[in-house]
Amino acid sequence: MPSVMSVSALLRTRGCVALLALSLIVFPACQSEPKAAAPETVEAPAEPAEPTVDYVAPEEARAPGDVYAMYTTSGAVKMGLTDETLYLSLSDEMLREVDREIKTETEDVGEFGAAIAEAVRSGVNTLLSNQLASGLDEVQDVRYEGGRLLIEWEDQEQRFTDISINGAPLETQFRPEDAQGFVEAFQRLKANR
Repeated sequence: MPSVMSVSALLRTRGCVALLALSLIVFPACQSEPKAAAPETVEAPAEPAEPTVDYVAPEEARAPGDVYAMYTTSGAVKMGLTDETLYLSLSDEMLREVDREIKTETEDVGEFGAAIAEAVRSGVNTLLSNQLASGLDEVQDVRYEGGRLLIEWEDQEQRFTDISINGAPLETQFRPEDAQGFVEAFQRLKANR
């Protein structure tokens, strides 16, 4: 099971982000042949996502220790509840996809570039395999309204709000029945605290 990373711990991982940024500068200089620039894409307006992967029921999404867990309709992100935390993590398939993309982008970088690529890949995989988690005592309420899974925090600070999948906000990326099950599981946990 991936390790749990608090919001503050995630902020302390800027070193990995700096290493990744450095790699974007160093890799082109280490390549044996320049790669063609990728064509620019225009993001579509944010709309609720249509399912793009086989459906995984919440019962199947739960890992040991989970009270409830669900995947986004794209299958990219898992949101779950334990007795103590509300968490987000990338799905195993998304982690494999990121790893494949890093390997593909760093294939022809030479010996020095390969060493840097491996260090970056390892750091990125470590960072991405962690969960972004907050204690349930930090969460005031969870509800599902207007096609959005809304989380209210005790300190009124917003978390998980800048996350989007294919241009659509994370809170719109869950099946209504799964989101409602998440709300009910959260309410049961809070009632028993």
